[in-house]
This record gives sequence, C-alpha cells and structure tokens, in this order.
Amino acid sequence: MSKQKIKHKKGEKKICIEKVKKKNRKKKEIDIFNKAPNLIDILIPDFIDEKRDYIVIGDGKYIRSFVLAIYPSKTYLGWLDGVFSLLGDITLSIINRPTSEDSVIRQLNKKVTVLESERQTYESKGNIELIHPLEKMINDYDQIRRQVQTSNDKLFFITILLRINAKNLEELNEKTDLLKNEFAKMSAKARTLNFRQLSGLRANLPFNTLNIYDYERNVTTSGVATMFPIANSNVESSIDGVPIR
Repeated sequence: MSKQKIKHKKGEKKICIEKVKKKNRKKKEIDIFNKAPNLIDILIPDFIDEKRDYIVIGDGKYIRSFVLAIYPSKTYLGWLDGVFSLLGDITLSIINRPTSEDSVIRQLNKKVTVLESERQTYESKGNIELIHPLEKMINDYDQIRRQVQTSNDKLFFITILLRINAKNLEELNEKTDLLKNEFAKMSAKARTLNFRQLSGLRANLPFNTLNIYDYERNVTTSGVATMFPIANSNVESSIDGVPIR
C-alpha cells in the first residue's frame, strides 16, 4: 500500500495520512472486555422511591430500616434468634469498631473519678438510697478498666441495623409491630430510621458504608461474642444463605 504525503511549505511539518488513520482507529477502538456487567449492576434495582419511614424498591418490594437504640441489660448467645423465628424475611447487620486502649483507659479513669465524687457528695448529704447504685457503677467501670489495662478485654463500638422486607405496605406495618414488640419483651427498643431510610439501606448492605453513628453503643469482648455467630437450627432463614466463618 503506497503512502501518501502532503506537500508543505518550507518550515511546515509533514504529516503521514496512514499514521493519522492508525491513530484515529486506536482512539475509536472499544475494549470488548469492559462491557461485562459489574456486581453493582446486578444488585441495583430498577428504581428506589424513598418515603419518610420506608422505601419502595423495584416492582412492589417494600422495605423499612431500623437501628437498635436501646439494648437489653444482658445479652446471651442466640438472643436475636426470636426475631428471626418470628419475622423470617429480615436482614441484620452488626457493625463493630475497635477503640483505642489508651483513650478507653483515660475515659474510664475520668468516669470513675466523677462517680466517686458524686458518691461522696450523696454520702455527706445523707442520700443513702443513691449510694448503692453509684457503688455498683463504680465497681463495674473499675472492673472494665482493670481488664483493659491488663489486656484481658477490649471495648468496641457496636451498631445493629435491621431491615424488614415485605410485598406491600400493610404487610410491612404488621411486621414492624411484631419486630418492636419482640424487642420490647427484652427491654430493648428498635427505632425506625425516619427520613434516613436510604442511609439505613446503604449501611445495611455488605459494602462497609456505615454513616449512622448516633446509635453506637459500647460493649466488651464478651458482649461482641454474643452477637456472632447468629445460628440456630430452628430459625427460618434463606436456604441460599452464606455461612460466616
């Protein structure tokens, strides 16, 4: 194939037409391997319609997101099994963040000092009925402090997010009542994320995008241990679920 060249005046650069065509072909070439669907393309619904306290996803799928605001005084292995047995189609995310040991010890020292001062004040005023609860709190905080100082325990920030799935709004409201009543039996409280349903949905997905920090609670290692794993042979769950190891 003959190469065509354009004549130029003196001082002008000569341009090879064939090289220009090759350069243009490279620019227009499309990567055929870049057209495969991504994971997000498979998971994302056709549309998301966010309301005040629920979201409509796709064709007729209603979801409502919650966060656990008040925890039971004591947790134990399997304490969340009753929620799964009752509701079935529910998504639960437990997010925990470790804390700095130096910061924990410093704050616990300050807390114990404040409580000791309050106890002495009540004792001098003769408020005996308030001394016993304060002494119990001082003992609990002091015990945690000693455990952390000796590296026998750690403190975590934990957030529990829940998501109910339903086929219509009526079913969603019925499941909401069941969920809140079940937690009320444990002296706990699940709060609806009003005006933050989309944020709750994002935080509940396995993308590590927690953006709800106002309901974090402090738990020790033993408290975290009661959250994982969540498994019970009597719990109705998805047959396609993936076990966490």
